[in-house]
Amino acid sequence: MSYIISRDQYVSGFMMMILTGWAKAVVFVFAISATFLIVVLAGVIPAPFRRLWAKFQTLGGFLLAGFVLSRTDLAQGFFRATGLD
Repeated sequence: MSYIISRDQYVSGFMMMILTGWAKAVVFVFAISATFLIVVLAGVIPAPFRRLWAKFQTLGGFLLAGFVLSRTDLAQGFFRATGLD
């Protein structure tokens, strides 16, 4: 069975995801990564700190991914919000 979803259903599902706690954490991690990338491209941070920050981001990314994957209710909430359940 195939589903046809409207743009409004998709946007409302996306907004429901944004309102959940884990989505805020994902947005926060991406915002910090983007800020760091801009600072690095500007050449402000010396190389040793860049390597340390890269290790910290990798660890944080794995922890965040593990948390999201361990929560089975997150996917169900997204599909329910988009009307795909």
